[in-house]
Amino acid sequence: IIGMAKALEIATANLQNDIEHISALKKQMIEKLTDAIPGLTCNGNSANFDKSLYTILSLSTPPSANNEMILFNLDLKGISASGGSACASGSTVGSHVLSELNTDSARQTIRFSFSRLNTRAEINEAADKLIEIYNAD
Repeated sequence: IIGMAKALEIATANLQNDIEHISALKKQMIEKLTDAIPGLTCNGNSANFDKSLYTILSLSTPPSANNEMILFNLDLKGISASGGSACASGSTVGSHVLSELNTDSARQTIRFSFSRLNTRAEINEAADKLIEIYNAD
């Protein structure tokens, strides 16, 4: 019990600063990607900081021949991202969450997660690599 109390104390000591830092990273990624990829959208309320988790960003790329391999190519470039929703991780069927949001199946969904350990440089690198992969010929 004492160990758990100490862990909670450490975890919450800088919580407000962590929230502000992570929210700034999410905003940075949204701005960089929406400026560089016309038609890129945020799924659901992902871009609304009052109605979404500050640690998650769910995006849909416009239809492209490169969509099918985006997640694979991000992984090859050292960028961790996932498709769909966390609720459907490991599932062989589509995400019920994205179905309810009426997402277009011609668009690729990409979900990024952020933590207090991420840096602005990492966000720029991830965004740059996604832009490069999406625009590849």
